[in-house]
Amino acid sequence: MKKVVFVAALGALCPLFPARAVVLEQKWTAGQQLSYETALRGTMNVQAPANANFPLAGVPLEIEIRGDGLTHLQTLSVDEKGVGTVTMRVPQFDLRAQTLGQKGQILLQNGTSRVTLNGQPIKFGDGTNPLFTPKTALRISSQGRVLGVQDLQPKTTAAPKKDDKPVAAAQAIDRSALVMASVIRALPTLWPGRDVQNGEKWKAEISWPVPSPTDPKKMVPTQFGAWDLTLKGAETVGGKILQRVGVVGTLAVDSAQLAPADAKDAKKPRGKGKQDVKGDVWLDAEAGQVVRADLIVDARAEGGKDAASQAWMDFTGTVQLNLKGAN
Repeated sequence: MKKVVFVAALGALCPLFPARAVVLEQKWTAGQQLSYETALRGTMNVQAPANANFPLAGVPLEIEIRGDGLTHLQTLSVDEKGVGTVTMRVPQFDLRAQTLGQKGQILLQNGTSRVTLNGQPIKFGDGTNPLFTPKTALRISSQGRVLGVQDLQPKTTAAPKKDDKPVAAAQAIDRSALVMASVIRALPTLWPGRDVQNGEKWKAEISWPVPSPTDPKKMVPTQFGAWDLTLKGAETVGGKILQRVGVVGTLAVDSAQLAPADAKDAKKPRGKGKQDVKGDVWLDAEAGQVVRADLIVDARAEGGKDAASQAWMDFTGTVQLNLKGAN
């Protein structure tokens, strides 16, 4: 009887002692490589412009997509604030697509790539795997925020020729690096940078600078979406205690927002896109590593100069990551 009374009293007191808060953060370690099994499943619908030089131009196509491979995150260095300089490479990926009875495959295997259509090899690219040797590294904070891009290619300086003309500063910008920087700014800060309790929510805004609508020479921060995250609690997976975090997010971009205010070219192609993400991410809080991600993605992009050149694409499917090893 006394034991029953004690248990009942203990249960009554439990609400007075909240669950222990947990720190959610990524712990980068110099020299460490995280290897993730990557899986992509979904359906893509595509319509090429009606005026395109293509037999099925203007006709909507439904394409079934399936991809499986490996993604490696290699930490080159870590600074005193815990910011890691991280490269991403894809040594293996098997992407298969099927539409109208036609089957295509892109196979990346270490440094090589192979493309086939209905089992027959076709010429596409130079036969190398563009994702095998990274040319840039990302600087990622312990909160999962991408802070910038570092160029890994050796710098070369060629002697100027006699007929070389000065290049304007705007023309000297590496356009591929600019596009990369713009894309990574769309990645939200996953972790809140503080202790959180089970059931607690936080928001990660998605924004990057764009030309001011009143002064095209001035860049102003502009929000393009947000992710809502919730700590759902701890789960034991493979003998490890993982923290499960729910994710619901939207990113929406209109090219009109990215153009300078004084752009007068009415024939310039315009486009817009939207991406919704929903799912869960599992974090090993002790090791500071994302162990698993299971996300549903719904994306659409469309654009063109006029009605005849309009094109669109949408994708609905799943993206999964599973940590295979850390060494």
